[in-house]
Amino acid sequence: MFKVLVSDPISDLGISLLVEASDISIDKKTGLSEDELVAIIGEYDALLVRSQTRVTERIMTAGKSLKVIGRAGVGVDNIDLDAATKRGIVVINAPDGNTITTCEHTFAMMMALARHIPQAYAKTIGGEWDRKSFVGVELRNKTLGVLGMGRIGSEVAARAKAFGMKVLGYDPFLTEERADKLGVTLATVDEVVRGADFITVHTPLTPETRHMIGKAQFEVIKPGVRIVNCARGGIIDEQALIEAIDAGRVAGAAFDVFEEEPPAADHPFLKHPKVIVTPPSWRFYGRGARKRRDRCFRAAAAYFEERAVQKRRQHAPLYPATCLRSSSRTSRSPASSEASPRKSPMGLSRRSMSLMQANWPTSTRSH
Repeated sequence: MFKVLVSDPISDLGISLLVEASDISIDKKTGLSEDELVAIIGEYDALLVRSQTRVTERIMTAGKSLKVIGRAGVGVDNIDLDAATKRGIVVINAPDGNTITTCEHTFAMMMALARHIPQAYAKTIGGEWDRKSFVGVELRNKTLGVLGMGRIGSEVAARAKAFGMKVLGYDPFLTEERADKLGVTLATVDEVVRGADFITVHTPLTPETRHMIGKAQFEVIKPGVRIVNCARGGIIDEQALIEAIDAGRVAGAAFDVFEEEPPAADHPFLKHPKVIVTPPSWRFYGRGARKRRDRCFRAAAAYFEERAVQKRRQHAPLYPATCLRSSSRTSRSPASSEASPRKSPMGLSRRSMSLMQANWPTSTRSH
């Protein structure tokens, strides 16, 4: 019997794929501190999380039986990948489950920002018929800078092209050939900052991307730019952004993420007339959320199913896969260079490998 701990709020429907498995038992214990997780994780074979639980090296060290960490979502910045790799723990996420929902929300924020829709709505229902204050700008013939050209960034770029926008794309893994296929002009961060009328970010939050748009960038940014962040709080320096808006260098911003969540009641974004904010709750409901949840749990179920089969057949033990940390957009599954037609290098059967390949991450860069 394999034991699985669910440490973040996930519905019973969400974990039904695992509950129905005869060889898996599920415990749901949410809201645990790191100390509390350390105290109990040793008895579990798998840990399933969303974004609240930070899976640290200390937790993994205490998880003597831990074989799988499942992230029901895209980003894995709340999981210590180096520690997982060192211990041979499989990390599973669902990198494309919210691609379209995130893309569409980003574009909705961009449109709302361009046309002052929330501000106009608030004034209208307040009894003021103001036809002059919210003229806004067109997207057509404007330049959109996309920082992070993974799945989501590429989808946003495609929609921007349909609106008649020119697109500048920055991504350390974006080639000229790929950029040409997307109809995007390959650019540096500095070129995006200096040349874009709108900027949207779609990178993970890493030491390299933290405050990638900060005071230095706002000093040279194109006057009147509008900025959207539907990726991760911290990619854009919030205080520097407010200062740039107040100085007139930035026309406005739209965010659904913050450096600290939830934001404090006195956060300057919440009261600023040129900033649009929403919570990221759109990500956790509907078809996109179900796709992320199901892909993650289906892969976890396949992993334990194969281990159970091997145990029953008294085969040699299955060595856990190295933590999946692809930094390229090209899928490189563990079975891409099979040594025999019947088994993958990890000893998994074709059936389980096909289930797991469909759900293993191909990139941790696509937010």
